[in-house]
Amino acid sequence: MEVCLTHPVTAARGKIPLFLFKLIESLSFAELARCSCMKKRIKINFCDFSRNFSKTDNQFTRVLAPYYDLEISDSPDFIIYSCFDKNGNLPWQHTPVRPYISFVASYFDKDGRLPWSSRSRTSAAQEFKKYQCIRIFYTSENVRPNFRECDYAFSYDYGNNINNYRWPLYGQYRSDLGLPFVGVGDVHPLVKDETFDPVKILKEKNQFCNFVYSNRHAKRREKFFHKLSKYKRVDSGGKYLNNMGGYVKNKLEFLKPYKFTIAFENSSYPGYTTEKIYQPMLVHSLPIYWGNPLIYQDFNTKSFLNYHEFESEEALIEKIIEIDQNDDLYIKYLKQPYFVDNKVNQFADPERLLKHFDYIFNNSKTPVAQEKARKKKFIVV
Repeated sequence: MEVCLTHPVTAARGKIPLFLFKLIESLSFAELARCSCMKKRIKINFCDFSRNFSKTDNQFTRVLAPYYDLEISDSPDFIIYSCFDKNGNLPWQHTPVRPYISFVASYFDKDGRLPWSSRSRTSAAQEFKKYQCIRIFYTSENVRPNFRECDYAFSYDYGNNINNYRWPLYGQYRSDLGLPFVGVGDVHPLVKDETFDPVKILKEKNQFCNFVYSNRHAKRREKFFHKLSKYKRVDSGGKYLNNMGGYVKNKLEFLKPYKFTIAFENSSYPGYTTEKIYQPMLVHSLPIYWGNPLIYQDFNTKSFLNYHEFESEEALIEKIIEIDQNDDLYIKYLKQPYFVDNKVNQFADPERLLKHFDYIFNNSKTPVAQEKARKKKFIVV
Protein backbone atom coordinates (compact mmCIF):
# COMPACT_ATOMS: atom_id res chain seq x y z
CA MET A 1 0.00 0.00 0.00
CA GLU A 2 1.61 3.26 -1.13
CA VAL A 3 1.03 6.23 1.13
CA CYS A 4 2.15 9.81 0.62
CA LEU A 5 3.83 10.89 3.85
CA THR A 6 4.38 14.49 4.90
CA HIS A 7 7.71 16.25 5.26
CA PRO A 8 8.81 17.38 8.78
CA VAL A 9 8.29 21.02 7.87
CA THR A 10 4.88 20.65 6.22
CA ALA A 11 3.29 22.18 9.31
CA ALA A 12 5.29 25.37 8.63
CA ARG A 13 3.38 26.14 5.40
CA GLY A 14 1.82 29.59 5.64
CA LYS A 15 4.09 30.60 8.53
CA ILE A 16 7.22 31.37 6.48
CA PRO A 17 7.78 32.88 2.99
CA LEU A 18 6.82 30.48 0.19
CA PHE A 19 10.30 30.49 -1.43
CA LEU A 20 11.89 29.56 1.91
CA PHE A 21 9.28 26.87 2.55
CA LYS A 22 9.96 25.26 -0.85
CA LEU A 23 13.70 25.33 -0.21
CA ILE A 24 13.31 23.67 3.18
CA GLU A 25 10.81 21.13 1.88
CA SER A 26 13.34 19.99 -0.73
CA LEU A 27 15.90 19.08 1.94
CA SER A 28 16.40 15.52 3.14
CA PHE A 29 15.98 14.45 6.75
CA ALA A 30 19.77 14.37 7.13
CA GLU A 31 20.11 17.95 5.85
CA LEU A 32 17.31 19.14 8.11
CA ALA A 33 19.14 17.70 11.09
CA ARG A 34 21.77 20.40 10.73
CA CYS A 35 19.10 23.08 11.07
CA SER A 36 18.02 22.80 14.71
CA CYS A 37 15.67 25.77 14.37
CA MET A 38 13.38 23.61 12.22
CA LYS A 39 13.07 20.78 14.73
CA LYS A 40 9.53 20.08 15.81
CA ARG A 41 9.04 19.56 19.55
CA ILE A 42 7.62 16.16 20.40
CA LYS A 43 6.42 15.37 23.93
CA ILE A 44 6.83 11.63 24.49
CA ASN A 45 7.17 9.10 27.26
CA PHE A 46 7.81 5.37 27.56
CA CYS A 47 6.29 2.64 29.72
CA ASP A 48 5.83 -1.14 29.99
CA PHE A 49 9.36 -1.90 28.78
CA SER A 50 11.86 -4.42 30.16
CA ARG A 51 13.93 -3.53 33.21
CA ASN A 52 17.09 -2.47 31.37
CA PHE A 53 15.29 -0.02 29.08
CA SER A 54 16.56 3.59 29.14
CA LYS A 55 14.07 6.36 28.41
CA THR A 56 16.84 8.70 27.27
CA ASP A 57 18.95 6.36 25.15
CA ASN A 58 17.08 3.73 23.17
CA GLN A 59 16.15 2.69 19.64
CA PHE A 60 13.58 5.49 19.43
CA THR A 61 15.64 8.38 20.79
CA ARG A 62 18.62 7.42 18.62
CA VAL A 63 16.46 7.62 15.51
CA LEU A 64 14.44 10.71 16.43
CA ALA A 65 16.77 13.01 18.40
CA PRO A 66 18.70 14.33 15.37
CA TYR A 67 15.47 15.41 13.68
CA TYR A 68 13.05 16.29 16.47
CA ASP A 69 13.24 18.23 19.73
CA LEU A 70 12.27 15.41 22.08
CA GLU A 71 10.84 16.10 25.51
CA ILE A 72 10.33 13.24 27.95
CA SER A 73 7.11 14.36 29.61
CA ASP A 74 4.71 13.10 32.27
CA SER A 75 1.95 14.61 30.10
CA PRO A 76 3.03 13.37 26.68
CA ASP A 77 1.34 13.74 23.34
CA PHE A 78 2.66 10.29 22.42
CA ILE A 79 3.16 7.35 24.78
CA ILE A 80 5.36 4.54 23.46
CA TYR A 81 4.73 1.32 25.35
CA SER A 82 5.78 -2.30 25.12
CA CYS A 83 4.43 -5.63 26.38
CA PHE A 84 6.10 -6.15 29.77
CA ASP A 85 4.55 -6.07 33.25
CA LYS A 86 5.35 -3.62 36.04
CA ASN A 87 8.45 -5.64 36.99
CA GLY A 88 9.78 -5.64 33.44
CA ASN A 89 8.87 -9.28 32.83
CA LEU A 90 6.80 -11.04 30.18
CA PRO A 91 5.14 -14.19 31.54
CA TRP A 92 5.55 -17.23 29.32
CA GLN A 93 1.97 -17.64 28.17
CA HIS A 94 0.47 -17.84 24.71
CA THR A 95 -2.65 -16.70 22.95
CA PRO A 96 -3.97 -18.55 19.89
CA VAL A 97 -4.00 -16.09 16.98
CA ARG A 98 -4.71 -16.03 13.29
CA PRO A 99 -1.91 -14.58 11.15
CA TYR A 100 -2.69 -12.11 8.36
CA ILE A 101 -4.67 -14.73 6.46
CA SER A 102 -4.71 -12.80 3.16
CA PHE A 103 -0.94 -12.55 3.27
CA VAL A 104 -0.05 -16.12 4.20
CA ALA A 105 -2.93 -18.04 2.61
CA SER A 106 -0.55 -19.78 0.20
CA TYR A 107 1.39 -21.28 3.12
CA PHE A 108 -1.40 -23.56 4.39
CA ASP A 109 -0.76 -27.25 3.81
CA LYS A 110 -3.13 -29.64 2.02
CA ASP A 111 -5.04 -30.21 5.27
CA GLY A 112 -5.56 -26.48 5.80
CA ARG A 113 -3.02 -26.19 8.60
CA LEU A 114 -0.16 -23.74 8.97
CA PRO A 115 3.30 -25.38 8.93
CA TRP A 116 4.45 -23.22 11.85
CA SER A 117 3.16 -22.37 15.29
CA SER A 118 0.33 -19.84 15.08
CA ARG A 119 0.48 -18.91 18.74
CA SER A 120 1.91 -15.65 20.03
CA ARG A 121 2.80 -14.50 23.51
CA THR A 122 0.36 -12.43 25.52
CA SER A 123 1.14 -8.81 26.38
CA ALA A 124 1.39 -8.05 30.11
CA ALA A 125 1.39 -4.26 29.69
CA GLN A 126 -0.86 -2.23 31.98
CA GLU A 127 0.66 1.20 32.69
CA PHE A 128 -0.07 2.56 29.19
CA LYS A 129 -3.80 2.41 29.93
CA LYS A 130 -3.64 5.51 32.12
CA TYR A 131 -2.59 7.66 29.13
CA GLN A 132 -5.31 9.26 26.98
CA CYS A 133 -2.89 10.52 24.31
CA ILE A 134 -1.76 8.79 21.11
CA ARG A 135 -0.55 5.31 22.03
CA ILE A 136 2.28 3.67 20.09
CA PHE A 137 2.82 -0.02 20.77
CA TYR A 138 6.28 -1.53 20.35
CA THR A 139 7.36 -5.14 20.71
CA SER A 140 10.61 -7.05 20.43
CA GLU A 141 8.71 -10.23 21.35
CA ASN A 142 6.29 -12.45 19.43
CA VAL A 143 3.29 -10.36 20.52
CA ARG A 144 0.57 -9.01 18.25
CA PRO A 145 -0.51 -5.34 18.41
CA ASN A 146 -4.03 -4.71 19.66
CA PHE A 147 -5.46 -1.77 17.71
CA ARG A 148 -8.39 -1.53 20.09
CA GLU A 149 -5.85 -0.24 22.60
CA CYS A 150 -3.17 1.43 20.46
CA ASP A 151 -3.17 3.93 17.60
CA TYR A 152 0.07 2.82 15.97
CA ALA A 153 2.41 -0.14 16.31
CA PHE A 154 5.99 -1.13 15.62
CA SER A 155 5.98 -4.90 15.44
CA TYR A 156 7.21 -7.91 13.46
CA ASP A 157 3.93 -8.26 11.58
CA TYR A 158 3.56 -8.04 7.82
CA GLY A 159 0.41 -6.64 6.33
CA ASN A 160 -1.07 -3.55 4.67
CA ASN A 161 -2.19 -1.71 7.81
CA ILE A 162 -0.61 1.74 7.47
CA ASN A 163 -0.67 2.12 11.26
CA ASN A 164 1.54 -0.95 11.74
CA TYR A 165 5.22 -0.66 10.82
CA ARG A 166 7.30 -3.83 10.59
CA TRP A 167 10.55 -3.09 12.44
CA PRO A 168 12.68 -6.22 13.01
CA LEU A 169 15.64 -6.03 15.38
CA TYR A 170 18.32 -5.90 12.68
CA GLY A 171 17.01 -2.43 11.83
CA GLN A 172 17.23 -1.17 15.43
CA TYR A 173 19.80 0.07 17.92
CA ARG A 174 19.98 -2.33 20.86
CA SER A 175 23.12 -1.94 22.98
CA ASP A 176 22.00 -4.81 25.22
CA LEU A 177 22.13 -7.15 22.21
CA GLY A 178 25.25 -5.72 20.58
CA LEU A 179 23.23 -4.21 17.75
CA PRO A 180 24.75 -0.85 16.66
CA PHE A 181 22.82 2.26 15.68
CA VAL A 182 22.46 2.71 11.93
CA GLY A 183 21.26 6.15 10.91
CA VAL A 184 20.61 7.91 7.61
CA GLY A 185 23.79 7.76 5.54
CA ASP A 186 25.41 5.04 7.67
CA VAL A 187 26.52 1.72 6.20
CA HIS A 188 24.69 -1.21 7.78
CA PRO A 189 27.19 -3.61 9.43
CA LEU A 190 25.76 -6.56 7.49
CA VAL A 191 26.62 -4.98 4.13
CA LYS A 192 29.84 -6.61 2.92
CA ASP A 193 32.48 -4.38 1.32
CA GLU A 194 35.52 -5.11 -0.84
CA THR A 195 37.71 -5.78 2.21
CA PHE A 196 35.65 -8.81 3.21
CA ASP A 197 37.95 -11.87 3.15
CA PRO A 198 36.14 -15.23 3.57
CA VAL A 199 39.39 -17.24 3.46
CA LYS A 200 40.82 -15.27 6.37
CA ILE A 201 37.58 -15.65 8.31
CA LEU A 202 37.57 -19.42 7.84
CA LYS A 203 41.10 -19.62 9.28
CA GLU A 204 39.79 -17.97 12.45
CA LYS A 205 37.04 -20.58 12.87
CA ASN A 206 38.56 -23.20 15.19
CA GLN A 207 35.32 -24.33 16.89
CA PHE A 208 32.39 -26.27 15.45
CA CYS A 209 29.03 -24.98 16.69
CA ASN A 210 27.49 -23.09 19.60
CA PHE A 211 24.14 -22.79 21.35
CA VAL A 212 23.48 -19.79 23.65
CA TYR A 213 20.03 -19.67 25.26
CA SER A 214 18.40 -19.16 28.63
CA ASN A 215 14.80 -19.88 27.64
CA ARG A 216 13.76 -23.46 28.43
CA HIS A 217 10.36 -23.23 26.71
CA ALA A 218 11.60 -23.64 23.11
CA LYS A 219 11.61 -27.43 22.78
CA ARG A 220 12.33 -27.55 19.05
CA ARG A 221 15.80 -26.02 19.39
CA GLU A 222 16.52 -28.18 22.45
CA LYS A 223 15.81 -31.32 20.44
CA PHE A 224 17.90 -30.02 17.54
CA PHE A 225 20.79 -29.28 19.90
CA HIS A 226 20.80 -32.91 21.06
CA LYS A 227 20.52 -34.25 17.51
CA LEU A 228 23.43 -32.19 16.18
CA SER A 229 25.52 -33.03 19.25
CA LYS A 230 25.55 -36.66 18.12
CA TYR A 231 27.82 -35.58 15.25
CA LYS A 232 30.11 -33.26 17.23
CA ARG A 233 30.01 -31.49 20.56
CA VAL A 234 27.95 -28.32 20.45
CA ASP A 235 29.14 -25.78 23.03
CA SER A 236 26.26 -24.41 25.09
CA GLY A 237 27.26 -21.21 26.89
CA GLY A 238 23.86 -19.96 28.02
CA LYS A 239 21.89 -20.64 31.19
CA TYR A 240 19.97 -23.48 29.55
CA LEU A 241 21.69 -26.80 28.74
CA ASN A 242 25.02 -25.24 29.71
CA ASN A 243 27.96 -27.61 29.21
CA MET A 244 30.85 -25.17 29.62
CA GLY A 245 30.93 -24.68 33.37
CA GLY A 246 30.02 -20.98 33.13
CA TYR A 247 27.85 -18.50 31.31
CA VAL A 248 28.85 -16.38 28.32
CA LYS A 249 29.55 -12.75 29.29
CA ASN A 250 30.00 -11.27 25.80
CA LYS A 251 27.90 -13.19 23.29
CA LEU A 252 29.36 -11.70 20.10
CA GLU A 253 32.93 -12.40 21.23
CA PHE A 254 31.89 -15.91 22.16
CA LEU A 255 30.37 -16.58 18.73
CA LYS A 256 33.40 -15.42 16.71
CA PRO A 257 35.49 -18.63 16.58
CA TYR A 258 32.54 -20.89 15.71
CA LYS A 259 31.80 -22.09 12.19
CA PHE A 260 28.10 -22.52 13.00
CA THR A 261 25.54 -21.05 15.40
CA ILE A 262 22.19 -22.64 16.22
CA ALA A 263 19.99 -19.61 15.61
CA PHE A 264 16.50 -20.78 16.54
CA GLU A 265 13.80 -18.33 17.61
CA ASN A 266 11.72 -18.97 20.72
CA SER A 267 8.75 -19.57 18.42
CA SER A 268 7.84 -19.48 14.75
CA TYR A 269 5.60 -16.82 13.25
CA PRO A 270 5.54 -14.94 9.91
CA GLY A 271 7.80 -11.90 10.30
CA TYR A 272 9.22 -12.81 13.72
CA THR A 273 12.95 -12.22 13.03
CA THR A 274 15.07 -11.35 16.08
CA GLU A 275 18.74 -11.03 17.00
CA LYS A 276 19.07 -14.83 16.87
CA ILE A 277 20.12 -14.68 13.20
CA TYR A 278 21.59 -11.18 13.19
CA GLN A 279 24.20 -11.73 15.92
CA PRO A 280 26.02 -14.68 14.28
CA MET A 281 25.97 -12.77 10.99
CA LEU A 282 27.78 -9.87 12.66
CA VAL A 283 30.74 -12.16 13.45
CA HIS A 284 30.39 -14.37 10.33
CA SER A 285 29.35 -17.53 12.13
CA LEU A 286 27.05 -19.43 9.76
CA PRO A 287 23.51 -19.32 11.26
CA ILE A 288 21.41 -22.47 11.36
CA TYR A 289 18.08 -20.66 11.39
CA TRP A 290 14.53 -21.59 12.37
CA GLY A 291 11.73 -19.14 13.13
CA ASN A 292 10.28 -16.79 10.54
CA PRO A 293 9.06 -18.99 7.66
CA LEU A 294 9.31 -15.90 5.43
CA ILE A 295 12.92 -15.16 6.38
CA TYR A 296 13.81 -14.78 2.70
CA GLN A 297 12.09 -11.39 2.85
CA ASP A 298 14.75 -10.29 5.34
CA PHE A 299 17.94 -12.00 4.19
CA ASN A 300 19.57 -13.84 1.31
CA THR A 301 18.91 -17.49 2.19
CA LYS A 302 22.11 -18.56 0.38
CA SER A 303 24.10 -16.90 3.18
CA PHE A 304 22.84 -19.22 5.96
CA LEU A 305 21.16 -22.56 6.55
CA ASN A 306 17.40 -22.11 6.48
CA TYR A 307 15.61 -24.87 8.41
CA HIS A 308 12.40 -24.08 6.52
CA GLU A 309 13.95 -25.10 3.19
CA PHE A 310 14.79 -28.65 4.28
CA GLU A 311 12.46 -31.64 4.15
CA SER A 312 13.62 -32.89 7.54
CA GLU A 313 16.02 -32.16 10.38
CA GLU A 314 18.08 -35.15 9.27
CA ALA A 315 18.54 -33.57 5.82
CA LEU A 316 19.58 -30.30 7.44
CA ILE A 317 22.12 -32.02 9.68
CA GLU A 318 23.53 -33.89 6.69
CA LYS A 319 24.07 -30.52 5.00
CA ILE A 320 25.77 -29.11 8.10
CA ILE A 321 28.14 -32.09 8.16
CA GLU A 322 28.88 -31.66 4.45
CA ILE A 323 29.72 -27.97 4.88
CA ASP A 324 31.78 -28.66 8.00
CA GLN A 325 33.92 -31.15 6.08
CA ASN A 326 34.28 -29.06 2.93
CA ASP A 327 36.14 -25.74 3.30
CA ASP A 328 35.34 -24.66 -0.25
CA LEU A 329 31.63 -25.10 0.42
CA TYR A 330 31.88 -23.18 3.69
CA ILE A 331 33.65 -20.32 1.90
CA LYS A 332 30.91 -20.36 -0.74
CA TYR A 333 28.37 -19.57 1.98
CA LEU A 334 30.60 -16.88 3.49
CA LYS A 335 30.93 -15.13 0.12
CA GLN A 336 27.19 -14.68 -0.16
CA PRO A 337 25.85 -11.23 0.87
CA TYR A 338 23.53 -11.27 3.87
CA PHE A 339 21.08 -8.89 2.23
CA VAL A 340 19.76 -9.67 -1.25
CA ASP A 341 22.09 -7.93 -3.75
CA ASN A 342 24.05 -6.68 -0.70
CA LYS A 343 21.55 -3.85 -0.28
CA VAL A 344 19.67 -2.99 2.91
CA ASN A 345 16.02 -3.94 2.60
CA GLN A 346 13.04 -1.71 3.33
CA PHE A 347 12.65 -3.00 6.89
CA ALA A 348 16.07 -1.64 7.92
CA ASP A 349 15.92 1.60 5.91
CA PRO A 350 16.30 4.52 8.39
CA GLU A 351 14.93 7.06 5.89
CA ARG A 352 11.74 5.04 5.47
CA LEU A 353 11.46 4.71 9.26
CA LEU A 354 11.73 8.47 9.72
CA LYS A 355 9.01 9.04 7.16
CA HIS A 356 6.72 6.77 9.13
CA PHE A 357 7.40 8.70 12.34
CA ASP A 358 6.67 11.87 10.39
CA TYR A 359 3.33 10.35 9.36
CA ILE A 360 2.54 9.59 13.03
CA PHE A 361 3.59 12.99 14.37
CA ASN A 362 1.72 14.96 11.71
CA ASN A 363 -1.41 12.84 11.35
CA SER A 364 -4.57 14.36 12.82
CA LYS A 365 -6.10 11.47 14.70
CA THR A 366 -8.36 11.14 17.71
CA PRO A 367 -6.55 8.83 20.16
CA VAL A 368 -8.18 5.42 20.45
CA ALA A 369 -8.22 5.88 24.24
CA GLN A 370 -10.41 8.99 23.89
CA GLU A 371 -12.69 7.26 21.39
CA LYS A 372 -13.25 4.44 23.87
CA ALA A 373 -13.91 6.96 26.66
CA ARG A 374 -16.53 8.75 24.55
CA LYS A 375 -18.28 5.48 23.70
CA LYS A 376 -18.47 4.56 27.38
CA LYS A 377 -19.90 7.97 28.23
CA PHE A 378 -22.49 7.66 25.47
CA ILE A 379 -23.59 4.25 26.72
CA VAL A 380 -23.93 5.53 30.32
CA VAL A 381 -25.99 8.52 29.22
